[in-house]
Amino acid sequence: MKTRYEALDGLRGVAAFAVLLFHVSGPFGGAAAPRGYLAVDFFFALSGFVIATAYEDRLSAGGWFAPFLGKRFVRLWPLIALGTVLGLAAFLWKWRLAGEPPVAALALVFVAALLVIPTAIFNNTFPYNSGEWTLFYELLVNLIYGRAARFLTTARLVMFMAVAGAALIAVMIHEHSPFGGGLVLSEWPSGLARTLFSFSAGLAIHRLRPRIRIPAFAAAGAMGAIFSIPLSATAAWAVDLPAILLAFPLLIAGAANADGGPLSRLAGRLSYPLYAIHIPIVATFSLFLQSRRLSGVPLRLWIGVEIGVTLALAFAAMVADERLRSRLGPAAARLLSNARPDAWPGARWRSSRRPASRARRPPARRGRGW
Repeated sequence: MKTRYEALDGLRGVAAFAVLLFHVSGPFGGAAAPRGYLAVDFFFALSGFVIATAYEDRLSAGGWFAPFLGKRFVRLWPLIALGTVLGLAAFLWKWRLAGEPPVAALALVFVAALLVIPTAIFNNTFPYNSGEWTLFYELLVNLIYGRAARFLTTARLVMFMAVAGAALIAVMIHEHSPFGGGLVLSEWPSGLARTLFSFSAGLAIHRLRPRIRIPAFAAAGAMGAIFSIPLSATAAWAVDLPAILLAFPLLIAGAANADGGPLSRLAGRLSYPLYAIHIPIVATFSLFLQSRRLSGVPLRLWIGVEIGVTLALAFAAMVADERLRSRLGPAAARLLSNARPDAWPGARWRSSRRPASRARRPPARRGRGW
């Protein structure tokens, strides 16, 4: 079995760049990557495939829940923290231009964002870095999967994916909007449906292993074409649903059997840092443009500088994050290496309530416990 999926790394980079284009061009009419928001669904599906490939055997055996959460924390949280700090700086600048900032509210939202807890204080679940709502759902679905993996047969997984897909269709048609997900608390049905379907689709790809192959360049071109489809005034779901339900799972399944190269590997490494910090950087550029009144700057030049600076800062964040994780990873592994199911709250109560069939084990096996 392959341990590195370089073609998928390349697709991850394409999706992250599409999100950047979507947000950079948003204030100017969103001409670039108008459907870049769909990268979120691709990320959830890819996450399901990659996490199942890396951890499902150990999670299915039981007793590896705490180390799994520790690894996910080390992977995600440092850049969440960096994005939150950058977002706070941009938010303070915005309030400085508008008036006196509400210090208590800003501090409360900052702590909540570091803890990846959504709030509604500024009419945004994560106002410092609005993209953090997707990382909240990523951690939530990781938590659910880590606990349910040992009970999740392929048949149950397919049934669950079908239910999640039906919920996604109902929510998207009802809302008539492709943007729903987690920017405000009231959008939680859309965010949960998008997360659960796409993540479970990634799990299913890992389990079923379709024997299809899509070359890396063809898959990347198809991704770019999907993100470039213009928005229509109505029925955005008519494009979004086929992309989420069919196109993205198919591209992941096909690219998983393809080869990549050095550029794909770099794109994969850069994708998460770029996604995690680009929104505060884009917000800072917008504030600078407003405060300095640089209306005479050509649009293409401004966007080019903004993209270049964002990529450079994302590259620096990537290097720093990789060095930090190289130190945090072993420390977290040592801390969690002795984590056992009976160490979690309620385990003693559960052990006292074991079925009678377990209590009647042969004497030679008694006492071994967990």
